[in-house]
This record gives sequence, structure tokens and C-alpha cells, in this order.
Amino acid sequence: MNIHRDNEFLRKFGKNLRRIRQEGKLSQEALSDKAEVPRSQIARIERGEVNPTINTLKRIADALGIDVYQLFQFD
Repeated sequence: MNIHRDNEFLRKFGKNLRRIRQEGKLSQEALSDKAEVPRSQIARIERGEVNPTINTLKRIADALGIDVYQLFQFD
């Protein structure tokens, strides 16, 4: 297992989530409220510090009004 590669993936994922959230003109707090995910968790995901569960990703995607797969559309 290449931990560096895994960490880089989480950072890219988080950066993509932040971009989508900001394009939707949502603050972390607003997304947190809509997704029923703690704001601190949203922040940690966006910084690539945690590996969220699929259930958390589904709640976030629903709150953003997108399909889950769109969270993974990044280079």
C-alpha cells in the first residue's frame, strides 16, 4: 500500500469537494446543516485529512444536489 498516493487522492478529493461547494455558493456551515454532517468533518474532508464513509459522501452529494460520482471527477 502506498500511503503517500492514498493521501494525495484524499487531498485531491477534498479540493474537488471544496470547488463544488464554493461553486454552489455554500459555506461549510451551510453544507454541514444540509448534509447533517458536522462542519468540522466537512473541513477535515476538504483538507484531505480523513477518509469519509460512503454514507457521508451520499449525504454530502445529496446536499449539493449532485450525484456521488461527481465528487470523484478530478485529475
